[in-house]
Amino acid sequence: MLAASVQQPRLGWWGAGQINLLRNVALNSLKYKNELALVKSQNIDITDFEAGAGNFRSAFTKNYDSATKRFPTAIDEIDKSIELLQKTKEALLGADRNLRLANNKVLIHHHN
Repeated sequence: MLAASVQQPRLGWWGAGQINLLRNVALNSLKYKNELALVKSQNIDITDFEAGAGNFRSAFTKNYDSATKRFPTAIDEIDKSIELLQKTKEALLGADRNLRLANNKVLIHHHN
């Protein structure tokens, strides 16, 4: 009976040290790929933030410019309204005076 001998494969010039080296290189490569993916995602976040900030700045500037242009018109309209209200007040005070004078004349004529 022949005893079957199982021989371990020979690695030739590849030894355990070289295999560990390849394993470490592969692990480091995966680590760097993960770090690169993280950096890329952070860059995208920064890019998205910058785009959002740019959009906000643009919209704010547009609204500010619009408000700045309308402000003098609004002030003029307020001034006109105040002037009109002042004239209305003067007219009402004048009417009140006239009504009192008329009432006094009626009372004087009534007593005579």
